[in-house]
Amino acid sequence: MFCAVSSTTMKKLTSRASAALLIGLLTAGSISTASADTGTDANYALPKTDAPNFYIDVGAGFLSSIKMRDVFTGLDNMAGGAVAFGWRINQNNKIQLEAGLYSASDSDTIYGHKLDADCRIIPVLFSYSYVILSTLDGRAEFRVTPTIGYYSAKLEISTDEPVSSGLNNRGSGTGSAFAFGVGAGFTWHFTPRSYMDIGYRILRMSSANINNLRVYMDNIPGGADHVYFYKKADTVLNLTAAIGLKF
Repeated sequence: MFCAVSSTTMKKLTSRASAALLIGLLTAGSISTASADTGTDANYALPKTDAPNFYIDVGAGFLSSIKMRDVFTGLDNMAGGAVAFGWRINQNNKIQLEAGLYSASDSDTIYGHKLDADCRIIPVLFSYSYVILSTLDGRAEFRVTPTIGYYSAKLEISTDEPVSSGLNNRGSGTGSAFAFGVGAGFTWHFTPRSYMDIGYRILRMSSANINNLRVYMDNIPGGADHVYFYKKADTVLNLTAAIGLKF
């Protein structure tokens, strides 16, 4: 997910947007809330008839880049999880807001120096799902889910280079950028109030500067004394598995 460049080429990268934002705006027209009889088999998705049906779920996840990077290829695969809060509008429509945390560590060698890296990525995503009931009682469902939002990334780097006067052999930085994607999932309702969900999606993450993160190393081609790091635009695969409650 990450690349390194010497200070002699950093100027070419400053034109990249370091932080893109998001306002996920969903226009669904006029969607009426479906009615249901609480306690019957026909209403696993909608346990309430006289108030909105909200839900919250917590689960584990995995981010996997489908592009190899120049350095720290071990950061292409990250494990973590996410928390989501949503509104089930009716049998076929729902919206949700989620936040996740994924992390990984890796070591690599650049210009003859060993580097250690720790990275954390936090995606904040707004999603709409169109739900297809696969059984008459609504216990099992399939969904198609477009997603929009942003992510922030924090990268910490250290090198084996001895510290010289005024120079750093370790550093950390953060950056954020726009993200969007589409996915699909399967939901199984244990009861009208609880469920499990398995999701799979493709996310496109835009480029992000990591706040000019740089570390000192000697013997860099071109006479530079620092190496800069930034996050390239990336397409990742996101697999999630969650348990949820409806209220």
